[in-house]
This record gives sequence, structure tokens and C-alpha cells, in this order.
Amino acid sequence: MNHLKIIGILALLFSVFACSKDKEDTMWKKLVDQGGLTEAGKQVDPGDVIHAVGEGYEEGDEIMLNFYWETGEPSYPEGSVRGYFAQMVEKSANGIQIKLPYRLPESRVEVLLKRGGYFMKLGEVRLTDGQTPKEYRLYGINNNLHQKILFTDVTQIEWMAPNVADRTQWPLEEYPDFHSVVNAWRTYGLCGLAGESGVPKPFFVDFCTGEWKKLSEYRALALAGNGNSVFALLETGTRQYGVFNVSAGLDRSEDYQTKSPSVSEKQFALPDDLQPEYFGDYPGVFTHSAENLLFSADKGNGKWVPVVFNAYSGFHELEEVETEALIPFCFAIPQQGRSSAKSLYRQAGYIISSEKEGSRFCLLDEKSMQLEEPFTTAPNRVASVSSTPERPGAFTVHFIAYRAGFLTNEFHWDTQEWQSIEWGSVFDEIVWGN
Repeated sequence: MNHLKIIGILALLFSVFACSKDKEDTMWKKLVDQGGLTEAGKQVDPGDVIHAVGEGYEEGDEIMLNFYWETGEPSYPEGSVRGYFAQMVEKSANGIQIKLPYRLPESRVEVLLKRGGYFMKLGEVRLTDGQTPKEYRLYGINNNLHQKILFTDVTQIEWMAPNVADRTQWPLEEYPDFHSVVNAWRTYGLCGLAGESGVPKPFFVDFCTGEWKKLSEYRALALAGNGNSVFALLETGTRQYGVFNVSAGLDRSEDYQTKSPSVSEKQFALPDDLQPEYFGDYPGVFTHSAENLLFSADKGNGKWVPVVFNAYSGFHELEEVETEALIPFCFAIPQQGRSSAKSLYRQAGYIISSEKEGSRFCLLDEKSMQLEEPFTTAPNRVASVSSTPERPGAFTVHFIAYRAGFLTNEFHWDTQEWQSIEWGSVFDEIVWGN
């Protein structure tokens, strides 16, 4: 309930809406004749289409929603999200159809017609609970990008629920090459790269609706997540690139932001020996400083380059590595002597991985910008790696175990031990998300 309380406070502090009492005289106006809602006073569900009716709707009209719910907090009994612009399905002079959003608690919903700076209340509905899972879940992605190692031509995302009967799948028929997948906090969906007319762009797949949303029109070299938001390395001009938050406009079950790294949106030139197509096999990661992002560039013929993107100085290439895969990874550990979740320290580095030599897990020393000696190894090649703030001191790896099948194991920093957490599933990628 504390999260819902925060939502309401933020809405009061940062929003100006039609229901503001001290602006009633200037903001309320009769905008259409016989305006109302077909569903006024009824209970509706997330995803339902409701109908604003009347005479005289105009092309530029918008529908704004205000949501109110009981918090159970005596000091702040009502939470709210106000000023939400509704998704319009159909519009004419006689009415507007809108689709109700997911990710909100059971609410009383005010429906307002907005025209310029004026508002007209059309009615209210009761929205049933549309909140999504709070806990992080482990997802597997099959995208057929590694057909030489996979045994299925089905492209999909699967929730790897501990109970097999609970497992859920979302098809990737629209974008079967969806890859380099990362999570944006409480969006209940995943962000990844997919080709559009041969150009990789960032997309979001919504688990509530199965719908896809393109997050940028620019070419995306790679994505990176920080546990809260998703950032894309975008091509903004001829060999000019910058890192931008592409998940800022996504709906969340609890509509407030935890602290994000202060990534500068400056643009920088790509080094002459690197090409855009070298990037994107694996998502990037943030280091603890939040100014550096780690990416990997595949130059071909088994040659990989660790690439550090600094928010203020651009691209920095580290020493070239000969291997089959170079995978950025990160995970959080508690800082010594501190128990607060805010005191987690982000460790980041690269996995140097091949079928023949197995995998070496090396952290990056941000002062020297050198890879440290491996803190652990594994006998198999890595397909994908992910971590979650709900499991501090650990990270999850999906291995390509050619003799034993695919393995999903978790490494624990405090004991320096590997533990099996799932078996029997074969994926191109895995990712923790909520």
C-alpha cells in the first residue's frame, strides 16, 4: 500500500488536471451536446472498450482518465493516477471509443473530454483490478537465431514457472527475431531488438495484451537495462550514436520511477574499426558508476571487442578477445556493513565463452579499465545471463551443454558456488522480469 500512497502524492505534486478546484471556472466547458458514456456507472475490465457519445466531437479531441482507489492508509485514504491520456480506438463527430488500460488497481474512473485547455466530464465507470505480478519471473526466449544449437522452430517467450502447469507462452510470430531482451520494472512485458525492413529497432511486447510497441524510429545497435528502465544505443546521424531511455513512456503497475542512472544524451562518433552491425548479439549492462555501459562487438572470425560507452566521453575499446561469445553481465551484492536494499553494489564485467574452452567470468576494474582474472569458471558455453535485484549476490546463466542438454544454473557470490535452478528447457536467451 505504501507504493500506492506514493503514486497519489506524486500525482498531487506534479499534475494539473481538469478536476483542479481552483481552476474550475476557467477549465470546465460544455464541449459537445448530450455528452456522456454508454457504460456510465458500470463495472468494466482492463482492455475493455468504452464509448464516449454526444454530438460535436472534433478531430483534435482527447480523452483523459482520472483513477481513484482506496489505499487502506488512514493518513492517506485515497490513491490516484490523474491525467492519463486514453488509447483511442475510433473517433467520429458522434463519439470516441477508448480502450481501458491494464496495470492499475480496482478504481473509480473519471472520463473527461479534453479540447485544448478545456475539459468536460463525460461520466464515471468502475474498473476492476488490472495490476500485474510484482515478483520477478524467469523468462526464456526462443528466436531461432541459434538454430545450430536449438531443437525447435517455434519462436516464443515462455514464463519458466516452477510448476510446469503454470507456464505461459507468448508467440513471436510478428517479430520472430526478437532478441537481446531486457526488462523494464513493473511493465509486465519485455523489451528487445527486432528487424524492421532489415533495420534493428527497439520493441516492447506487452504480456497483458500481446501487442507490440516500437520504442524508437532510430536504428538501435544494442539495449541495456538498469533494473528499472531500458536504454538503447541509437544511431542519431552518420556514425553518430547516443544512449537514450526508450522505456519512459511504458505503462507500469505502480507509476513512479526509482532512481535511474544519469545517462547523458550526447552523441558520439563510432570508432573507425567498429561497424553498427557488430553490436546487438547480447544486451549491455551498467556498471556501478552508472556512467559506463558495457557492450560487446563481434568483429567476426572469433574476434570480439569489449566496448565501454561513457555517458560523457563516448566509446572506449578494450583489448580484443578471441572467443566464440563475449557477453556483458552484472549483478548486485550488498555493500559491507549495510543492510539497506539501496546499499547494493553493482558488479559488472564480461563472460568469455566458447564450446571448447568453457566460460570465464571476469569483472571490469573501472579505474584501470582492465578485465580482472576470472572469479569463477564453467565447463560449458553460455547462451544467456540475467540477474534480478530480488536475488542480490546471485546471477542466472543458461548454458549450452552439448552432452547433457541445456542447463540453467545460478551462481552465488558469497559461497562461490553454482546451483541448478531449472532443467529440461532449451532457449536462446533468458531474462528476469516483472
